[in-house]
Amino acid sequence: MRSSFLALPNEIEEATRLDGASDFQVFYKVVVPLSLPAIASFAVLQFAWVWSDFFFALLYIHTPELFLGTQAVPMLKGQYYTAWDLVSAASIILMSVPLLIYAFLNKYFIRGVVGWVLKG
Repeated sequence: MRSSFLALPNEIEEATRLDGASDFQVFYKVVVPLSLPAIASFAVLQFAWVWSDFFFALLYIHTPELFLGTQAVPMLKGQYYTAWDLVSAASIILMSVPLLIYAFLNKYFIRGVVGWVLKG
């Protein structure tokens, strides 16, 4: 995020200050729209990391009624028999949420990855 903010041209910020914009207006009207691909890329990666975090939730949640999805999937495995169809279905459902978030923010994610490579 830091490098994306440092790569923004200072001339645009200076031009908006000359037009009479305040610091908040410069941030809200110039910096945020120009850095939207970086923010969306960060949001997708951060959401996927937090969503699949197993050990942090394992430390703080001890009651089975409050288990998160990533904690509940290993509980589907039995001692003598494992219903792999249930485990597979639960894994696919858990995996679909970050994929949907990525699908909705895909254009910003690609623009954030490719945006600094191409000029134009």
